[in-house]
Amino acid sequence: MRIGLIGPGANALEQLIPCIQLCGRAKLVGVASRTTEGAKGTAQRFGADVFTNRWKDLCDPALVDGLVVSVGPAVHALVLAEAIKVGIPVFVEKPPTRTPAQLRALADLEAKRNAVVFVDYNFVYGETFGFWAEALARHGVVRHLKLRFVSSKPRSKSNTYSSLVEQLLYEMAIHPFSIAANLFGEARSVSASCCSLGHGMFAIHITAMFSDGRLVTIDSGNYSNRLEYRCEGVTDQGATVVLDQHNEIQLWQAGAAPRLDTKEMTVYTWPSRRGGYARTGYQVAFESFIDSALGISRSRSSLARSLPIYDMLERAQQSIESTSDAGGH
Repeated sequence: MRIGLIGPGANALEQLIPCIQLCGRAKLVGVASRTTEGAKGTAQRFGADVFTNRWKDLCDPALVDGLVVSVGPAVHALVLAEAIKVGIPVFVEKPPTRTPAQLRALADLEAKRNAVVFVDYNFVYGETFGFWAEALARHGVVRHLKLRFVSSKPRSKSNTYSSLVEQLLYEMAIHPFSIAANLFGEARSVSASCCSLGHGMFAIHITAMFSDGRLVTIDSGNYSNRLEYRCEGVTDQGATVVLDQHNEIQLWQAGAAPRLDTKEMTVYTWPSRRGGYARTGYQVAFESFIDSALGISRSRSSLARSLPIYDMLERAQQSIESTSDAGGH
């Protein structure tokens, strides 16, 4: 597949272009950036023939067979609308749109045109995430998820969002919401609270209940000096399985268990240099996009599958705005 890249920023250079290069079924042929010089530099570095400062130039089925888009939600929505209309499959970074209303409109267009769109919620495609989910399934039905996604950013509001808290929800809390939706589906209720820590830092706590009584709690914020990623699941058999930073899984069970003694814990660890792009999910997600673009399978991460995620984001924001003044910052 001939791939056009829109947005050769840090994420594309560190994660997405390597995945294109590692995929034996794809080749980078074009790059679009805000400046011609930026697009030219990336194109020459990675062997692409076409470079431009107009993203619409790459929305051409005669030039590309698929697009990889990593700019920002406002531009994502514009690219998606154009690409769907001309029939080009799109691999787009999250968040795919600025607002839930934009997502709903594009999901309708996706369905009408039978378009191929893949939203890159990379965490749920990670090698260790899959191992974690399988370990949970072997020990019953997961009933409770406790998810922690904390980072050092964003600390200053971009022009895209109306508040820093809204930006934090859509750029950071979207990760745990994607996990919750992937495992549990659509939430019955969502409540959230936000604490200002000063200096542009916030701590957010979210609770989501689902129709069958399952519970998800999420802690997010921008007060760490690095990304902290932790998933804890508890099953109806009392088993707890924890995934910590893509690198370690811990498993224990309350009371007697078939493979575990009381008060003992099983720990799996991954070597730091093994399968970075597979472990973080980027490579698996991109390969899955190629499968859907080639008609081998349906997209596992369509815009329609983002609707429950955006529903939870919208309700979390409304809950915060109704109970605190943090949303104004």
